[in-house]
Parts: sequence; structure tokens; C-alpha cells
Amino acid sequence: MKILVIKPSSLGDIFHTLPAVRILKDQIPKCHITWLISDQFYELSKLFSDVDEFIFFKRKHWSKVANFGDLVRFLVSLRHRYFDYVIDFQGLFRSGLCTFFANSPAKYGFSHAREFAQISYSKQIRIPPDIIHAVEKNIFLVQQVFNIFGNYLAPRFIENQNWESDANNLLCENNIADDAKLIAIAPATRWPSKTWPQRHFSETISMLNAKAQSRITFWILGSDTESDIGNAIIESCRAENVNNLMGKTSLPVMVQLLKKSSMLLTNDSGPMHIAAALQIPTVSFFGPTDPLKTGPYGDIHKIFKSEVSCSPCFKRNCPLPQQLCLSDVMTPLSVTQYIQSEIFGDC
Repeated sequence: MKILVIKPSSLGDIFHTLPAVRILKDQIPKCHITWLISDQFYELSKLFSDVDEFIFFKRKHWSKVANFGDLVRFLVSLRHRYFDYVIDFQGLFRSGLCTFFANSPAKYGFSHAREFAQISYSKQIRIPPDIIHAVEKNIFLVQQVFNIFGNYLAPRFIENQNWESDANNLLCENNIADDAKLIAIAPATRWPSKTWPQRHFSETISMLNAKAQSRITFWILGSDTESDIGNAIIESCRAENVNNLMGKTSLPVMVQLLKKSSMLLTNDSGPMHIAAALQIPTVSFFGPTDPLKTGPYGDIHKIFKSEVSCSPCFKRNCPLPQQLCLSDVMTPLSVTQYIQSEIFGDC
């Protein structure tokens, strides 16, 4: 059985889909799963052990008028490949377009899909109102399409000695001991409204250092374009045991470092969902978004959720003169106290 999974992006959404893909592999062992994914996740895709093949969607390249012909040729190539089933987990115009061109008699997606994606489906799956989280919606979708059952299990990932060696070498280059208790910090996010203030990260690190007496080492993760954020946090807290690794890791190496970490302190972001999939405890902040829908999945996580009346607003930029939701109950002191008592009680 050949199955095409369509979920080009984003990073968090991809990790929300992995448990559903695992259920497919567990329940239909002989199925061949092809995943249509954004080419920006080429390296990351090498981690996914339950996927047999990838088709890469070159969104940035094809968005240019001069490359429109390449997009057409890509869509035609989908028409020339046969799949027994196509499942659109994205539910947006570009995923619906790929679903339309894919050669298959059975095309499925969510009934709440947007941007007219649902017109390409042979059947739309309606999600019951009591299923709220994205992970559970994706699981329900495959259960309905294939008439199978299976509870959530964490995604499976491929082990690679080169990535492990690169992670160890990076720790060595930054004078981080093999037995160090690592706390990962993810201070960046694509939405300005989801960004816990940099000074709060710095204050939390400083207070933890004061209590931990150098028994904790921090590393800051992110892309090279975000490295200034890490530098600013380090400059503010002035601690020698904080390492800015933003832009110094590939996504697979970042995953290896997360595996070595005791927890992740993070905004609502892609790395939060990676840590959750790896079953690494997270401490996260939710103001404009709803953790019931897209929070870190599992019961090992601590979520600081705003209590202001306008939260969640689901707006990329806060319309208020001063954003309130990321400070009302998310103070550095409350976060530090939680980490001390619940995760690092021995500090």
C-alpha cells in the first residue's frame, strides 16, 4: 500500500504529525509512506524512521515568477506517480494543490481545511469537538481513513553516529563536560507576540545560577539569524556557564543536544515540539496561543499560561500599546522556583 502524507511545514506541525505516521507504520507494517515536506527540512527529514521516502516542496524557489515552470513540472510529476491514499494534514492552498495533482483514488483531509484545500479531497474528515490538540486530530484522521486504532506513542527517530559525534565535539569545543546537567534555552520565535522578553530569560538564568552553584550549564539554541538574541541574553546575565550555540548546529545535531539536556526553557516554538517528541521536559510560555491546541504534548511539561482576558488572541503582533500576556504569571521568579522545586530540586 502506497501512502502519500502531505505536510510541508511548519516545524512544530511536522512533529505534531509524526505520531499519526507511527500509527500507520505500526498498524499497516507493509505500507510505503512517502512524505511531501518543505525542502528547508531536508536534514531533519533524515531523522524520521517511519517514513520510507520524501518528496521535497521547494516553496521559496517556486514562489518566484521565473521559476513557475519548475512548479508546474513538479505538479505534473505528482500526477505521474500512483498512491493508494493521499492524506493532507496541512489543509492549506499549497497542500490542497499537491493533493489535487497527486494520482490517487482516495484523497483525505480535514473538513476544517482552509484556502479551498478541501475541494481536492475525495472525502473530508470532521473532527469531533472534544478532540482539541493537533496531535490528537492527526491521529483521529488516520484512524478514520484506515479504520485502525492506536493510542499515542512518541515518534521514532533514526540514530546516526555522525550527528552524535558532532554534538559531542560541539560540547567539547565549548568546554562543556560530558556529565554536565544541561538546560536548553529557546528564546526565539517567528511571532513577536509569542516572545518572552529576553531580560526574563537572563534573569531566570541568573537566579538559577545563584541557587545551583555552577551545577547547571545552559546552551541557547536557534538559527544563525537569531544569534544576536543569544548574545544579548549572555551579556545581560554575565554567566560563564551559558553558551550561545545559535547557528552552530544543524537540526539533527540540535536534536542530539536536546537528548542530552535535562529540560528546555522555551517560547511556543518548533524546538518545544521537538523536545516534547523526544520526551524531554519543557517549561514554556503561552500568551497569544492556546496550549490546549498546540502545547507540548504529554504530561511531563510545565506550561505558564497567561490569565489576561484577551488571551489567547492568536495574533502575530499584539495590538495593545503594551503586551500584557507574557508577563502576568510568567515572571522569572515563578519560573525559577518551578525549575528548582519540580525539575532540579537538588540545586
